[in-house]
Parts: sequence; structure tokens; C-alpha cells
Amino acid sequence: MVPFHSYRAVRDGANPELYRSNFMNAALFFPAGLLGTALLPRKWYGWCRCLTVTLLFCAVSAGIEYLQYRYALGLCEIDDVIHNTAGALAGGLAAVLMPPVLDKARKVIQAVFRTEK
Repeated sequence: MVPFHSYRAVRDGANPELYRSNFMNAALFFPAGLLGTALLPRKWYGWCRCLTVTLLFCAVSAGIEYLQYRYALGLCEIDDVIHNTAGALAGGLAAVLMPPVLDKARKVIQAVFRTEK
């Protein structure tokens, strides 16, 4: 239960496949953060939706790791909780930040096509 144990293990000569495992843990929760943030009410501030979803999926990930520990279903690692939470946060941030960017891009494209006519 040591945070970032996998990085120390790779540094000390363990299997570098642990990097892929860490990335996959983050990638696994990215869509959950994206969808969860998009499903919450729009009247909430974007950052509030992102924080809520991140905390929710942190709790879900911790629950999964607890079940793995309690019933000896797999390896219980705090790194998994950290990377799953980071993935949910990245998905939530993408859901919050992308609509304004897409709206600006849409306005620029519309302005370009209006001037060409």
C-alpha cells in the first residue's frame, strides 16, 4: 500500500510492463469521467461537475481495490486507485473544456464560410 510503488519498482529493475498497466488503469476510467461529467445537470458549474465525478470514481476505485483485498481476487494496489482517479479527472476535464473550444471553432468556421460567399 505504498503510493507510486510501481514506478519505484521499474526504476529498481522490475518489469517495465508496469508503465503500460498504469496507463491502462487511467485509460479505463477516462470514458467514465467523460460520460459522468456530461450526465450531470448543466446548471452546475463545469468544475463542480468534474470534481464530483472525480470524487465519485475515486470512491468506486477504492471500493474495487478493497474488494480485491478482502476477497483475494487480485492485487490490491494504491497505484490503481491513483491512476483510475487520474483517468476520471482527465475525462471530466475533457468534458468541461471541450465544449467551449468546439463552440469557438464552430464560430470561426462559420465566419470563414460566410466571408467566402
